[in-house]
This record gives sequence, structure tokens and C-alpha cells, in this order.
Amino acid sequence: MLREALVVDGTAKTCKGVIAGLERGMTELEPGDVVLAIVEDIPSRLEVYAWAQRKSHHIVEERRRGVGYVLYIAKGARNRVPLRAPTWRDPGHGAGETGEVHPVPGARA
Repeated sequence: MLREALVVDGTAKTCKGVIAGLERGMTELEPGDVVLAIVEDIPSRLEVYAWAQRKSHHIVEERRRGVGYVLYIAKGARNRVPLRAPTWRDPGHGAGETGEVHPVPGARA
């Protein structure tokens, strides 16, 4: 399991609020440190993906959480390549750490 250096809880926040929290949090982290971002909806999820790509960060794992998503984002550096292709876990019928593993949309293998 990934250990996060920071948690950004985006529940009840707009896309802008989630991104603002991520921007503030990432400034104090080192490349490779992981932030856990909690978002409630698909637009916020997609905005986090777009932001991470613009900033050279990497979504290393994604999980469903109720109607929302939990995204693990590794702080990147320019020209840095992730060590492995990111995946997300579909918890299936039961809540827990098991489930199918799928490539993250838009990730380079």
C-alpha cells in the first residue's frame, strides 16, 4: 500500500478548490512524495488528471470510494519518468484493498 505524505480532502469542494489544495500541498514536498486526493465526482477527477499532467506529476493509483475517487499523486519533476505504469484498483463488490487492477486512463506504459 502507498503511504502518503499529504491528504487533500476535496469532498464538498469545487474543482478549483481541489486544485488549489493540491498546489499548496505540493510546494512543500520532494519529487516522488505521494499526495492522496479525495474527490467526489468525475469532473473533479478529470481536472486533477489534467492538472497533474500539466505539472509533471503522476497519478500512481486510483480507487473508487463510494460515488467518488481517491487518487494517489506522486510529485514529479520535469523530464522525470514514472518507475511503473500507474494503475487503479476496482474494489469490486466488497470494500477493501482487493480488486481488479486497471491502467490509469491516458497513462504511458
